[in-house]
Amino acid sequence: MNLSEEILFMSLPENLKCIPNVYKEMFKGFDLLRDDIEFDLSTENVYDQPLFCNPNVLFDGKTVIWYDFINAGIVQVKDICYEVIEGFLPEMAIVEMIQNVTNHCDINSIVKRYNTLKVVLPKEWTEIIHKNIHRRNVSRSININVIFKDKLSEFSMCSTKELYLLLTSKLCQHPICYKKWTEVFEIEENDLCKVWKNVNFYWKPSILMDLDFKIAHYCIFTNSKLMTMKLINYNVCDVCEKEVENITHLFLLCSELVEFHLFMQQKLSVLFDNVDSDKIDNLVYEEVFMFGLFGSIKGVNVSFVNFMLSVARYCIFRRRNLLKNLNSNVDLIRLFKYTVKHYITYLYEYLCDAKCMRNVFEKHFLKNNILVQETEGVITFNF
Repeated sequence: MNLSEEILFMSLPENLKCIPNVYKEMFKGFDLLRDDIEFDLSTENVYDQPLFCNPNVLFDGKTVIWYDFINAGIVQVKDICYEVIEGFLPEMAIVEMIQNVTNHCDINSIVKRYNTLKVVLPKEWTEIIHKNIHRRNVSRSININVIFKDKLSEFSMCSTKELYLLLTSKLCQHPICYKKWTEVFEIEENDLCKVWKNVNFYWKPSILMDLDFKIAHYCIFTNSKLMTMKLINYNVCDVCEKEVENITHLFLLCSELVEFHLFMQQKLSVLFDNVDSDKIDNLVYEEVFMFGLFGSIKGVNVSFVNFMLSVARYCIFRRRNLLKNLNSNVDLIRLFKYTVKHYITYLYEYLCDAKCMRNVFEKHFLKNNILVQETEGVITFNF
């Protein structure tokens, strides 16, 4: 088919080999956006519409492609219409066009398919064809509008970012963890989507990032999951040895965590002390402990709070694994204090001394932070 910009109206088949892969990817992406795209069709645009591989021309719910029509040059609506008057060409005119390029053809099949083609054309196209002549010499353009965030915008006015977000929304599926966590906590899915910024905090050690990623995805291999997978024959918590170990029990509800959570709540209250913000009053400790703080709160070093909570979750998980695999217990609060001091001391030396990035360290770990302070070049911890 000899087409130019009219190819935008088409949904190209997967096995098409006559165009480079880069254009295939572009048209495939455009095709994914088709449900959010509206064409402002003029009379000339209707006459220029492709007859084949066009999602608006469907037979039995599928696009059609007839090679004998294509070989005869019948590829667009204008090819089956009169040039100087309104309306469709007669059946025998189509037959003659195909006979000119094909020696042996089934006339009845051609007539039947031609009549079918006229029937499956959209009603509004047919009305235009019967009322308006195709003016071949009139300049034409394809006006494309995009529906983005329930608003109609001109395609040419959309930014690359907007089109990219629209495309990824078609290609990507929300992870099932959103549904899982909304069943556990009274938290909106829109808020849960913000958790990935906390998970991927740049200055967080990879071992903390890895655990937070698994927690956010609701994919910690707890004993209840391991038993379901038939890898172990029990689902009781290895720490308290009383209740079934699921993800909320592991990090929040275990009776052996009561003292540790009281300790953590005390440290958070110190960091939130004298902060005048409605956001603090609406915080739920269990949600904050599992996901961290979202956004910013005036007077609170959100980066440090999220870093501290990430260390806390890691220490709980590490203590549990030590008991499970080595039957060795540790003091959880002591482990937490040591781990926080270890990582922050390392970051202080790396950012302030090695990389001359003191402003970064102060912003994320010292500002509005009574628990970690710097005195005469020495980091002090008020735990």
